[in-house]
Amino acid sequence: MIKLIHLADVHIGMENYGRLNPETGLNTRLHDFLDTLDEAIARAIAEPVDAVVIAGDVYKSRDPSPTHQRELARRIIRLIKADIQVIIVPGNHDTPMAAGRATSVDIFRELELPNVTVMRRISSERIQTRSGPLQVVALPWLTKGTLLSHDEFRNLPMDDLLQQMATIIDEALPRICGNLDPNIPAVLVGHAHVFGARVGAERLLTLGNDPMLNASMLDLPNVGYYAMGHIHKHQAVVTGPRPVVYAGSINRVDFSEEEEKKGSCWSSSRPARASGR
Repeated sequence: MIKLIHLADVHIGMENYGRLNPETGLNTRLHDFLDTLDEAIARAIAEPVDAVVIAGDVYKSRDPSPTHQRELARRIIRLIKADIQVIIVPGNHDTPMAAGRATSVDIFRELELPNVTVMRRISSERIQTRSGPLQVVALPWLTKGTLLSHDEFRNLPMDDLLQQMATIIDEALPRICGNLDPNIPAVLVGHAHVFGARVGAERLLTLGNDPMLNASMLDLPNVGYYAMGHIHKHQAVVTGPRPVVYAGSINRVDFSEEEEKKGSCWSSSRPARASGR
């Protein structure tokens, strides 16, 4: 059994409604988000868990400041030193609109840090944790710019373009998941809008411009847990032995989220074959 903590929508750099902390020189709202992230990291180390998966939107901006990059790096180093694997899948706030540009988290891949895996493509990786191997399927945010760089998609209406993006996902995931080893635990880490998710008063999403995925598209072979990001409201879109879960944003983005539960999710994953799935 592999134990993991599921984070999403960390939004380092969210500084609305804050003020400058004279002792640190940082915005008080930045402290709020970092403090919540520190709580999750402390739990990950105390349990201890085998992996921390981050389902996108690590930063508020696609071009985070050096200060924001430093604060994230400090926390990733804490997990590395605790021998915890860190898996990051970029979200829409991490991903540039233009094809070919680096995401805000690509630097962690280029540095080849131990225990850190950044998965920018729809793909799978087998990651060795201290409790054994873990298969991770990545569903990063797909940008319209990637499709528009190809002539056959350039003149498509928006609705057709979004449908084409959903089709790409629907064709890729079953093939990738079908090749997973059912004897090894597997999770899908994705940043996407699953139809039926309760958005509530979320204001950061550009609704109507997201490729919408039916929950049935995530009924995939060999996957035991779906760690989702993008929707800020914590919820399980699908319950049962193979839940599709939005961790939600780690802190409140604005007053419209005042009543929402915030934080991270703890989960465990067993081999699909061993658990009868």
